[in-house]
Amino acid sequence: MKIVNFGYNRWSPYWKRNQTIFYLLSNMDQVQSGLFVNPSIWIAEFVSSPQKLFQCDTRSIFTQAVTEKIRVKTPVYLPYVTKNKKIRMINNYFNSLNFSNPDDGIILILNDLQADPYLLDIVLSKAKLTIFDWSDDFDEFSNSEQGRLSSRLRCNYYCEKADIVLTINDNLCERALEINKNSHVVKNATNFFTFSPPDEDEKIIRRIRQYGDKVIGYVGWLNNLRLDQELIKFVAEKRPEYQFVFMGPECQKMPLGKEIQSLKNVHILPPVPYEKYPSTLKAFDVCILPNIINAHTNGNDPIKIYDYLASGRPIVATKTAGTDFFSTLLYLADSKDDFLNLLDYAVNENSELLQLGRVQAARKNSWQERYNEIESLIQPYMMN
Repeated sequence: MKIVNFGYNRWSPYWKRNQTIFYLLSNMDQVQSGLFVNPSIWIAEFVSSPQKLFQCDTRSIFTQAVTEKIRVKTPVYLPYVTKNKKIRMINNYFNSLNFSNPDDGIILILNDLQADPYLLDIVLSKAKLTIFDWSDDFDEFSNSEQGRLSSRLRCNYYCEKADIVLTINDNLCERALEINKNSHVVKNATNFFTFSPPDEDEKIIRRIRQYGDKVIGYVGWLNNLRLDQELIKFVAEKRPEYQFVFMGPECQKMPLGKEIQSLKNVHILPPVPYEKYPSTLKAFDVCILPNIINAHTNGNDPIKIYDYLASGRPIVATKTAGTDFFSTLLYLADSKDDFLNLLDYAVNENSELLQLGRVQAARKNSWQERYNEIESLIQPYMMN
């Protein structure tokens, strides 16, 4: 068997959900090789924005081996590819996925709504098993009604084509079940298997603790569609003695807004590889999830909650989707004042029992456990 994954996020050291599922399935005994297809790159983008060339790992354009079994490839599109047949033929040859043995069974994982229909149709026609990993409410990623409609139609198409649909929460699962009865909730989890050995990374800890005592930390993508800027500004101004550290890739310039980032007790640090999360989280006194409650976050199941739990650290969060399941282990806030009061309480928490409970909850919600759920769903197809 071979496994092919069209990913919404590029292969990276941050180990998002779709990459993790692909990795785990690639390591099944029945699978000889895996190909992770990154989102496409358009050459024209480099002409208008040359800096993107330096942000891209161009090695994967030519297929990059990341493990003995797994390769990563990024499809590239030339100018006029949609208008000129010869250019399209050259482009199709260049982006070929190179299936050496057409009789090999293929497991296909769909996750990228923008995947090239030409490449996708080739793999769909050969797939023995097709899985749609509905890892987010993609409709809410767009600011336009047209964009949301396009996303909705693509998700519906993937639900129709898939043998199995995996969703992150009940809301998405209900929508999937209207189209595909073989739809299931497989929530996010924490990645114990990618963590480095538990020896402390002193360099990371020193970098975070340099600002002072009482460090309040956030690790994850810095995205103003999710982060509540009013809440962050409120608590940072009310508690100047607390140091608020945000670590993660930035989805846009000044993701927290100029006013927040000018505060002396707010610090934005570069992201660290996922394997360094334990050391990073160990440097925090409290982990926070200050998300806005809106349609976008209602379609989430925040991976960082599982990672925070794995650290054992106190966690203060808004009542976004996915947090209610761990309500006894988190400090969940209903308002800005409530968030501030819970933050004060969490900073002074000293409970080994709560710490142990969080770590145990994380182990019950590890990707190893999720893999067992997914394997039970796909085994009937593997035996046919």
